Amino acid sequence: QYAELIEASDEIAERMRALRALAPAGLRAFEALTLVNDAPDGGIDAQTMLVMLRKDHEALSERCQILRGIADNAGDAATGDLMNARTAAHDKAAWMLRAHAA
Repeated sequence: QYAELIEASDEIAERMRALRALAPAGLRAFEALTLVNDAPDGGIDAQTMLVMLRKDHEALSERCQILRGIADNAGDAATGDLMNARTAAHDKAAWMLRAHAA
């Protein structure tokens, strides 16, 4: 999942640049934009980690669906396609995590 998300973030940044927008850079910029929270200090057990990760993927899928709608309304098929692909990737990851978390 880590490698897939790194590749996805690069693809999203490239799409932003194609639209002549700046991609966020630096941890503060990402922290201000994210809907995914850091894990609590002190560590968590593996089962809790899987549940948190599943919920994050579900939230990201929902966000991608919203962004796809915005792109579609703007007539931006390329961004809509990218958000469809991201939705599918997050849905798949969430499904796989549901299969492993009780």
